Amino acid sequence: MTRALRNGDLPKGFADQKEQDASGRLRTPRYPLGEVLALIPARSGSKGLPDKNITPVGGVPLLARAALAAKACGRVSRVVVSTDSPRYADIARAHGAEVPFLRPADLAQDRADLQDTFFHMLDSLYALDGCQPGALLVLLPCYPFRTPADLERIMDRAEDCGAAVCMPGIRGPDRSAHWFLRDDQGRAVRQDLDGGCVAEGEAVYLRPCSFSLLRLPPWSLVHGRAASWADMLALRREWLVQAEAQGMLRNAPEVVEYGELTGLEVHDACDLAVLRRLEARGLL
Repeated sequence: MTRALRNGDLPKGFADQKEQDASGRLRTPRYPLGEVLALIPARSGSKGLPDKNITPVGGVPLLARAALAAKACGRVSRVVVSTDSPRYADIARAHGAEVPFLRPADLAQDRADLQDTFFHMLDSLYALDGCQPGALLVLLPCYPFRTPADLERIMDRAEDCGAAVCMPGIRGPDRSAHWFLRDDQGRAVRQDLDGGCVAEGEAVYLRPCSFSLLRLPPWSLVHGRAASWADMLALRREWLVQAEAQGMLRNAPEVVEYGELTGLEVHDACDLAVLRRLEARGLL
């Protein structure tokens, strides 16, 4: 990928795309995303909480809640689910998501690299129907309180600043080595906090939450040249360097702060017990 970027290498209408914001007003993003593909990875072999991804919360399976949030978001062009289970696929389709094929068995193991399932879906969709999204919105099913407005917000931020990656952060304590810290300008930057060493002052720590937006190069530049997510990222780095040099994108992550409820995760039986208590009190 050594040639200069051409118009077709960026989302259609990059310079003049107009969209409506939540209030119906026209907005002209500086860095439009193009088509956004929402991808929901949902394998069936969870060991900590069997069938976690279809566990009902408020009467709706987690997988379905993710699909419904994405479908209700007007900025998402397509919602697809990656699963190895025909049963999960039926649930996804019943709630408006596509399951164009089942995930291969080697990508459905508990030690399989989740990111390679992203590559499998993107490359397979390109081969199937020429799909070339401008951005990938990854939605793990285990966050039941994520809303369409949450998704809109992260996409708005990406279009406003041109970030290559946009991810949410949830306020929390400083006990993790992978939290985010506000810098002197108030921006959230990644820090290594080994040994509990933290910066002094009014630090705000943001725990990454597992849904994120990733800008993508046109898949025609990737298909046949990459065999894994790692290969794709190497090609994507070249693409981003050129895009940034031409003032088209900003090759840096952006962190958007969300409230604690958005980051509430169903990971194990203890998390589920908390949600069941909320249900019993009529709070879901």
